[in-house]
Amino acid sequence: MMSKEPKTAQMPEGQNAEIDQEAKNDFAYTPVPGEFRKDWRPLTYSWFGAAMFVGLYYTGCELGVQMGTLSNAFIAILCGAAFLGVLLALNGNIGCKTGCSTTVACIYAYGSKGVFIPAFWVVEFGWYVILNMQFSQLMSQLCPVLDARVLGIIFSMLFITNSFVGFGQMANLNRVAMPILLLTGLYGVIRAVMITEGGLVGMFGKEFDYVIPMGTAITTVIGTWSSGATRSADLFRFARSGKDTAIASILGFGGGLIVCLFIGSLWAAGTGHAGVADNARILGGGMVIFASIMFFFQTWTTIEHGAYLQSTSYPVAIEVVTGRHVSRRSVMVVVGLCGMVCSSFDAQTAFMPFLNAIGIFVPAVGGVLLADYYIMSKTDYHWTGHKNIYHNYRVTDEDVRHHKFNPAVVAGIVLGGAAGALLNFGVASINAIVCSALSYCIFGFIFSGFRKKEAAKNFS
Repeated sequence: MMSKEPKTAQMPEGQNAEIDQEAKNDFAYTPVPGEFRKDWRPLTYSWFGAAMFVGLYYTGCELGVQMGTLSNAFIAILCGAAFLGVLLALNGNIGCKTGCSTTVACIYAYGSKGVFIPAFWVVEFGWYVILNMQFSQLMSQLCPVLDARVLGIIFSMLFITNSFVGFGQMANLNRVAMPILLLTGLYGVIRAVMITEGGLVGMFGKEFDYVIPMGTAITTVIGTWSSGATRSADLFRFARSGKDTAIASILGFGGGLIVCLFIGSLWAAGTGHAGVADNARILGGGMVIFASIMFFFQTWTTIEHGAYLQSTSYPVAIEVVTGRHVSRRSVMVVVGLCGMVCSSFDAQTAFMPFLNAIGIFVPAVGGVLLADYYIMSKTDYHWTGHKNIYHNYRVTDEDVRHHKFNPAVVAGIVLGGAAGALLNFGVASINAIVCSALSYCIFGFIFSGFRKKEAAKNFS
């Protein structure tokens, strides 16, 4: 049985200087020691702010007027949010128990070279670019005198400032943003109720065209946060206990996600329009100004979260490929510069297809880590012959690094992604993660000869 308190790899005496250096790099390569762990409060602030972003309003508005009724939209939102909540908690628990980021933990499933697959997380960069462009274009629509490309360049660098410093400053920003996001969103709902005949009851009585099927709608909701939920260990490795992880998941992530999607749906149902900028204008009562402030903080808190995830995974991917150790902050600067270059592109037309695509393929990649930890491994390095790996070895130890690649991950990702994309029943995201986990486990048992070969490499 594992202890309820998180354990971290044992540090030899005299390594305080090394720990201090790792702390400056936010433990991108090593487990987070106990003295650097946080309780549920800063984690809740961070997840609440990260969960709420402009894209959720776009999604909520689309669902609010394209699923026949507002009730159907709410059902899709709750189903998608429940799936994401479970995914977030399971991955977050791995981070809490091991102290490792998602990428570092994936070394134990994918191998020291195979970790390139989850480490090179291009999805997060896609999110960074799309959200930056979405916000810049939205601000340009709300205030036409502002040029979207100029705004994109400015905001691209601004939005990485706190994540450049580290987790602590991210939490501080979210303490400020949290009440602003809540109050402004609820004020918009009040305005929507006021302009709707019959008020809130009238909203639920409205009928719209049934354009988006329920399964597609749930997959779309899952797509909004499947990448972040799969990478939740990157923040929850700072959690002191499983209790702190659970509270932050429910209050922070769950609260921010559902509130944002519900508000977007209610705005759209009240106005009858799917466009966020159109809704702000129609709602009146100063909503254009209030929405601009709200979306600014939402985009900042979410983009910095995505940029932070890149800064903890890309250094590992770069080292795996080139053998060179790069700092987390260097990655942050490159991400910001790339965001500036891409700021002139129009990503809005690709937003919904992007959500559907990552709602299928990201759970397939994440399913491998979940199956490895909860089914195949726990604390054993099951395909290498090691025992109690998370607590007896560091990922930088040669006895870990000489295990290069676990071929079972290929079957999990390919078959999981195929199931999500090709099966015509159920919800694509659920199909992908279930098939990915099962395929990984089955092929893990099939490759028994490979396991013996890997065990022969061990030093003891």
